[in-house]
Amino acid sequence: MKPEQAKDWRSYSALVGSDVLSACFIATASAFAQVTGIALLLFPELAALSYDIFRRPHGTWAKSPVLLVVTPFLTGLTGTVTAQFLQFGLLSVLITLSAAILIVRVIRSPIVPAVAAGLLPLILGEKSWWYAPSLLVGTSILALVSLLRQRLYPPEGDAGAAAAAAVQDNHGRTSGLSWIPFFVAFLVLSTTAAVLTGERLLLLPPMVGVALELFVNHEHIPWIDRPFVIPLVCGLNALCSVMIIAWLGTGALVVLLVTVVTMVIVRIFDLHFPPAIAVGILPFFMPQLNFRYPVDVTAAATLLILIFVVWRWVAVRRDETRQSGP
Repeated sequence: MKPEQAKDWRSYSALVGSDVLSACFIATASAFAQVTGIALLLFPELAALSYDIFRRPHGTWAKSPVLLVVTPFLTGLTGTVTAQFLQFGLLSVLITLSAAILIVRVIRSPIVPAVAAGLLPLILGEKSWWYAPSLLVGTSILALVSLLRQRLYPPEGDAGAAAAAAVQDNHGRTSGLSWIPFFVAFLVLSTTAAVLTGERLLLLPPMVGVALELFVNHEHIPWIDRPFVIPLVCGLNALCSVMIIAWLGTGALVVLLVTVVTMVIVRIFDLHFPPAIAVGILPFFMPQLNFRYPVDVTAAATLLILIFVVWRWVAVRRDETRQSGP
């Protein structure tokens, strides 16, 4: 075997090993949640975080263990407070997300999925004050595992993709504020559709985190030139998750199976897209399995990509006009 082939094989083996560890971590968190009766010990964004952290021991999320624990707790607490006093609607959504985004910005946290964790109580009608503290369990364990893996694996052995590293390591570099009206438009349209149809998951929590990252860091996202693959991957993950749960139930081994299937789908499309794993895990928290969930997911992702494409076209035209001006 040539040195290049040996290096590629080691890299591939490391990625597979990281995915296996991540899937086992998620399944273990699910088993612990079922034993304790605290279902949201495994919240969907924990799956996304673990997927990236196990793949990239020296990535931005992995190198921020304190913020990994603190950020979801603070945004989750914000979501709980809002859910206690307001019904699901445009006002409650905008208040929750504004507070969550403000928290992320003020503490300079790279843990963008925490924004989705703040929205989850509104979407699921979760009003328990135990929600935010329960997030501390999974994120604390993940932070400890992350620190251990950083000691075991030197930076040159990081299994993560270089393109994915560029996304997170450039977190916070924006191209102005022209994206804000389009981001708000996505929230307003999604929430309005959710209220009118009764399908709250049209405002998909993982997709809100994707929206924020997409508008803010679009220049560093590796799949930016094929954005419409995202609705396809998310829709497939949602469909597979619903079908597996309908067939096998919601046990920890089923969580393991769903996690593996969603990881395989992401890998087939050659993506590093942690929110797709969260999309597959979210049906485990539904009071009743919703067979319209794959449609909701595909619609939410498609709406986001369409609005983003329009914004990018407007931004490009504006830049061209400025460059051709006097």
